[in-house]
Amino acid sequence: MNPLQQYPMPDRPSNPSPLEIAIYNYELLAKKHYDDKRRKSAASKEKLQRDYDHLQKERTRLEFYRAESEN
Repeated sequence: MNPLQQYPMPDRPSNPSPLEIAIYNYELLAKKHYDDKRRKSAASKEKLQRDYDHLQKERTRLEFYRAESEN
């Protein structure tokens, strides 16, 4: 996996729950933060990657719970 150079634009969930909207809004804030700072140090790039990976895991976990609750 290649490390991120900038935070990607998050996808807005369709028919979102309040928690999914909260995560989406947090992703937008993270993108704005990293786009504004554009720090070049290795530590910031690692933090960017950690934040992005964490938010993707949370989104996947929410999708699983949502699918389970619909069944």
